[in-house]
Amino acid sequence: IDVEGGTLRLENVLHAGSRAGWCVNNENAALEIVNCTFRRIGREGLILRHCKNVVIKDCAFDEIGLTAVNILSLGLRDTLESGNLLVQRCEFSNSGRLQSTYTPGIYIEGCGAVVRDCSFHDIPSSGMRIEGNEIVVRDCRFMRTVTESDDQGSIDMWGNPSYRNCVFFNNYFGPVGGKGKCACGRAGIRFDDAISNQRVYGNRFENCSAGGFGGVQIH
Repeated sequence: IDVEGGTLRLENVLHAGSRAGWCVNNENAALEIVNCTFRRIGREGLILRHCKNVVIKDCAFDEIGLTAVNILSLGLRDTLESGNLLVQRCEFSNSGRLQSTYTPGIYIEGCGAVVRDCSFHDIPSSGMRIEGNEIVVRDCRFMRTVTESDDQGSIDMWGNPSYRNCVFFNNYFGPVGGKGKCACGRAGIRFDDAISNQRVYGNRFENCSAGGFGGVQIH
């Protein structure tokens, strides 16, 4: 779907049993996805490119082959212009069915997002992977994540010291990891390879350290 202007609203839609989901380019338009269900999809459930002014609300993503929601080029990181993304009251479960590593419930690359009141559970990889700035994750629940991977967290961020000013508030994490030992470790929140200037407060971590990591891993 290519959206040139105005507002596109997708509501009360069931998308199930396909090889791939939706791919939306909405650089010059607002996008609202409300009360939609994505289920049994072979690749990504939803891909958003060059995003601004997006609302994803009251949606469910279940049994997705790769990443459930893949958000690319959100806002403008070079100038810290916000993409104004809101993901609220959504449920993410059983993503990464085809590839169980680096296939989170939500992947966000860019600047300016709020993810709140969402549930992430039964995911072999991370619940969220963040590569960007000024992203807020609050009032979410992460349960039974990183069950088939290691060297990851329920929320994962790594590799670029310019990722800054993200906030993680009032979330619940636990348990993290699957059965048996892992070669490296698993964490509730993982800040790997020069990540700094983040805020973590008011969260609860329960049974979140499998292997050499802790509730929060800072590397």
